[in-house]
Amino acid sequence: MKTNELMIGDIVRVSKDVCFKKGTIVKIHGIDADNAFIEKGLKGSATCMQVNDQDRFTGGVWCDFLEPIPLTPEILEKNLATEHQISWCIGWDRKDDIHVEIKRENLHAAFYGVIDFVHELQHALRLCGIEKEIEL
Repeated sequence: MKTNELMIGDIVRVSKDVCFKKGTIVKIHGIDADNAFIEKGLKGSATCMQVNDQDRFTGGVWCDFLEPIPLTPEILEKNLATEHQISWCIGWDRKDDIHVEIKRENLHAAFYGVIDFVHELQHALRLCGIEKEIEL
């Protein structure tokens, strides 16, 4: 992933054994787009904390070693509450597309589009003024 794809609070997965084991689900706590390891061709890092970790260990991970988590209908069902006036539909254009429409009562904020990954859902919710901890 690239630093411009991430926001603080995003939930992503580690794709290479580093300070976290490959496959670990982490939450972004900081982003440093200028951090570079020229010899390895790496630029951009994120301070991450493992999701559901009681020790609250944080570590730095190069953004190239982070990957998005695919959004599934099950994740949507767990996280889209009716009190936010959120509706969603699966498979309008292609078989696996998840189209999400988000509307907030008494707000002019709305989002409509195809969302493929959990962090994109988080961005859409934030755009609509909805602060929600995502459950996987």
